Amino acid sequence: MPKSTTRGQAKKSELPDTIKRSDAKAQRTFAKAHDSAAKEYGEGQRAHRVAYAALKHTHEKVGDHWEPKAKGAKGPSDKQAEGGR
Repeated sequence: MPKSTTRGQAKKSELPDTIKRSDAKAQRTFAKAHDSAAKEYGEGQRAHRVAYAALKHTHEKVGDHWEPKAKGAKGPSDKQAEGGR
């Protein structure tokens, strides 16, 4: 099920709770990455993993929500999000 509208806004009813409590950019990032991955790989766990990996490039989890990373600190927040082998 698409996580974003045709206008590019995130559908809050479709987002995980930690993303719902985060800023609009985090919601859009997750939704767009999820929709793209679902189109490529199909709906499911892989699409969720791709969306979270995309989110980790610009945000970090703080408590029960995601906050933007400090300026200049872009990139994966953990080894798994880096990808590759």
